[in-house]
Amino acid sequence: MQSLVLITILLEGKSVTTPSQLCQALNLSKAGISHIISNLESKGFLKRMVKEEDARSLKLILTQPGIRKANKLVKILDLFEKGLEEDLGIQRLSLFLSGLEDFKKCLNSSL
Repeated sequence: MQSLVLITILLEGKSVTTPSQLCQALNLSKAGISHIISNLESKGFLKRMVKEEDARSLKLILTQPGIRKANKLVKILDLFEKGLEEDLGIQRLSLFLSGLEDFKKCLNSSL
């Protein structure tokens, strides 16, 4: 999940910069996001900053090591995706992803 948080902050930029926005984007609890943010902060990958316009809100900013790590993770995911496309073919991969989406809907409806 730490990888997904780094990638989300990198790719979403200004649209996902607060813990609450991360909760929504990744469908995680506030406690879960807080724990992940603390771990990433202790590793030096991101910083919490108080928003200038609202001192009650936090803004999450990737540090230079965090940006480098997120970029490496994006490359790894990209290679993984290309490998899946080559191994399964676009049509089979599309069917697989559709099946995963159906599975997710079933899980959500049962919770």
